[in-house]
Amino acid sequence: MTSLESLVETSIEKPAVTYLIRLPEVLRRIPVSRSEWYRRVAAGEAPRPVALGCRARAWRGTDIDAYIGRLGQPNGHEVPSG
Repeated sequence: MTSLESLVETSIEKPAVTYLIRLPEVLRRIPVSRSEWYRRVAAGEAPRPVALGCRARAWRGTDIDAYIGRLGQPNGHEVPSG
């Protein structure tokens, strides 16, 4: 590999893999009720979904993973038990 190829390879950042998940999978990962989840979305506490069509919505998996990572942190939101 030449130095130019090496420079080009190291300067190009690879984008994060984005995948979409639907509400049932979100609720499996975050154990809250459907209404509590939508309350959090409306309040801006949880990620907003992306539109897949007129009535279909999904969430970016990376957004949900980041949200889960924030849960339980001092400025995050606790998941109620039970």
